Amino acid sequence: MEGPGVKVISERLSRILEGEKVEKAWGNSKKVDFETLVGRRIKRIFSFGKELFVDMGVFLRVHFLMYGSYSVDRLTKDEGKVRLCLDTGKRRVYFYNCSVRILEQSEVEREEALDVLSDKWSPDRIMKRLRDGDELVCDLLLNQEIFPGVGNIIKVEALFRAGVHPLSRVERLPEEKLWQLLHEVRRFSMLFYRCRKAGRRIKPHLLAYNRSTCPRCGGRIVRERTGKRQRLSHFCVNCQRLF
Repeated sequence: MEGPGVKVISERLSRILEGEKVEKAWGNSKKVDFETLVGRRIKRIFSFGKELFVDMGVFLRVHFLMYGSYSVDRLTKDEGKVRLCLDTGKRRVYFYNCSVRILEQSEVEREEALDVLSDKWSPDRIMKRLRDGDELVCDLLLNQEIFPGVGNIIKVEALFRAGVHPLSRVERLPEEKLWQLLHEVRRFSMLFYRCRKAGRRIKPHLLAYNRSTCPRCGGRIVRERTGKRQRLSHFCVNCQRLF
């Protein structure tokens, strides 16, 4: 799950859980002592990148990984897949197939200027971290230390919109092209977020991801596993320049 989906989940859960006290907590996560959560009041719920945080004096961190999901009030998957259930007596939230941990305050500190969905997002701050980059741009965009919340869909679409081949090396990109790429990451991430928030599909807005034909030149969209992560890239060799 990418950052836009996690942000929408955090906003929904904030509305229904903040201020409520946990009456029951259970699940099959081996990294959580569920008894320590019972009786705690939920102060706030927020997201950072692909991480969801529940502040109860201690912090629950939920990472949805590739196939994590959640449901409210109704159990929608087999009980054995529930990593965590928080029951306030009024509402129940189930988290499935995700990573759940309890963190201390010091472990939760994040640089909000890096979160592409934050009002405090700072492209200048990110550029400072890119100047000495020596990796492939397809790996860079999936680096959660620099682009928290960016997943494969955002990577593919931002590269296509910026006209950059995924196998380009960061140090070879002209500065103006790097700036363009940063702003395309931001623009598409916000579009993705607005679609998720409104319950609309992102598919009509996709130009390269899971497409077979380039909407610009009519050429073939190539699908290839790229970079150290070997994640699937979708790109047009005619419209995306290799630097």
